[in-house]
Amino acid sequence: MKDKYAILVACAENGVIGNMCKLPWHIPDDLKRFKNMTVGSTIIMGSTTFKSIGVPLPDRETIVITSGRSKLPQGDYKKVSTIDEAIYATRKNDKVFVCGGESIYTQFLDRNIVDRIYMTLVNGNPEGDRLFPINDINEKTGWKLSSKEVHETHTYFIFDKIN
Repeated sequence: MKDKYAILVACAENGVIGNMCKLPWHIPDDLKRFKNMTVGSTIIMGSTTFKSIGVPLPDRETIVITSGRSKLPQGDYKKVSTIDEAIYATRKNDKVFVCGGESIYTQFLDRNIVDRIYMTLVNGNPEGDRLFPINDINEKTGWKLSSKEVHETHTYFIFDKIN
């Protein structure tokens, strides 16, 4: 189904998405955008991303991909072991947001099932230990820029898959 899977990512100019299980920035406007986009939808994330948030986000169906070795917070969410299980669990959903982290983004991009990327590009190059493959999102790799909205500390981009 076209436009079923979308990546929602905030990354710095150097691709950093996290450092020591935390975002290296705090942009309230972007957090509000994330909430507005995902409420009422399904979100998929890895266990490290889920633990960094600490609780299942309200008003969203949450699917956490975990190897099972991680101690996860209690709450109303579905735990799966693989990307395949996450895809199967969302087979009847209309819209699914892939929300990180590094390995989850890469696996979904490698499967070529993501049709849209909502990217917040944060100004600067902070240190970090988790990256988004920002240099792989371009026309040569099958992505076109559909929208750009510039703000003081960040820029919102929407990239669509070229078919």
